[in-house]
Parts: sequence; C-alpha cells; structure tokens
Amino acid sequence: MEPHWEEWLGSLQIDRLRQSEFVILARRKSETLKFLDEENETLTTLAHRLLNAIFLHGIQPCEHGLILTGDNENGEPRVRSIGTLPTFCTMNRVVPPETKAESLLSIRRVLEGLLNIYANTERFGRLRRGVHAWVQAIIESEGDNRLHQFVRAIESILHPPRGETRRKFVSRSQTLIKNSGSSRSTLEEIYDLRSCVEHLNDWEEVLSHLPPRSRHEHAEFRTYQAEVLAGQVLIRVLSNEGLRA
Repeated sequence: MEPHWEEWLGSLQIDRLRQSEFVILARRKSETLKFLDEENETLTTLAHRLLNAIFLHGIQPCEHGLILTGDNENGEPRVRSIGTLPTFCTMNRVVPPETKAESLLSIRRVLEGLLNIYANTERFGRLRRGVHAWVQAIIESEGDNRLHQFVRAIESILHPPRGETRRKFVSRSQTLIKNSGSSRSTLEEIYDLRSCVEHLNDWEEVLSHLPPRSRHEHAEFRTYQAEVLAGQVLIRVLSNEGLRA
C-alpha cells in the first residue's frame, strides 16, 4: 500500500488491516484497468452480498471492516480507493456458530439467491426490502430498533394483510417454526414489542408482568429470537429457487 494511504488511514486502521484474519477477494479481468468505474462497483457489490450471506448464518467475521478497490497490472497491485464498512453489532452473550463445510455450501446458495433477486429488478421488490430491513437490523446498536427491523424482515415473507397484521404474523410464523402455546405467546410478545417501537411507546409496557430488574434481559432474549427467525426465514427463501418463485 502506498504511503499516502497509510497516512490517510492512520496507524490504528493499518494495524487492524495487517492483523485481519478474514478477507473477501473479488476480482475480474478488466477492460478499463486504470479507471474506477462500474467494474469496481460490481466487484464491491459482490463482496457485500457475500458478507451479508455470511452474516445471515450468524457468523460475524469482522468488526472494523475496510473496503479496498484498485487494480493489478503486471503483478503490481495498487489501491485506488478505500472505504469503511458500517459497524456490525452483536447481541450480548451470544456465541456465534461454528463454521462447517455445510455452512459454506449454504452461504453459497444464499449468495446466489441474493444475486438473483437484485439482478431481477422486475420482481422480488418486497423480498429486497426485507433483506434491507435485516441489514439495517444488524448495524443497529439499540435492541428495540434492532427487534423492529428483524420483524420487518420476517414480514417481507409472511405478507400479513392490513388490519390483521398481529394475528397473521403469529399464525404464519407458527407455520415456519412450531405450532404450540409457548411459540404463540413468544411471537405475540415479539410483535407487541415491535409495535411499541413502531409507535414510539415504552416497550416496558409489554413486559409489565415481569419484575423490573429482569425486563431488559427478557427483551434482549426476544430480540435474539427475532434475529434467529428472520435469518432462518431469509436463508430458506434465498437458497431455494422454488420458494422464491
């Protein structure tokens, strides 16, 4: 990397870059090697889609990500632009899953689904909005806003009719998980928490039946359940061409 980039980034970012153990490399043969154009944009978008597919599986490989684009002429790589990724927030006390071979195969299928829905601009508008809501959720640091966005991502698949949103959210979500009294009460509480956030009300109203000291932890757990459900729903749809159709 040329010295002026190191100076611009600063020692902290440079140290993070040198110590990084995870890199996505997207490359192609260029027709316009010396220009920053749509070729760079296409490759950057591809890397973003892959990173989202990885995050959907609960794997979170980076905290302070950098985006470097440039060219490689005669074996000499040159950086032409540098950007930063948003901060991806994680839930407290959540242990990420182990990355296995089947995880990588699933990530590949989800990536293909993401590329498909973004390439086909005449279709999948609601699904794209759901993916966008999910992305907004994982960069949100506040648990209440995070839950709200995860529920929106789930709703992109459930498509509950107006006037029956809560009831249909619960019943259609049970089709995806398990139809039981406990799952119903969990889903109802998740949706009621979401509604408090939507209408700028105090979410503690929903949890007034709990001791005050345990309400925050309980709400965090509901947020994590919404995260798991949203991720699994999107994985199933994005990795299955028949479901997308």
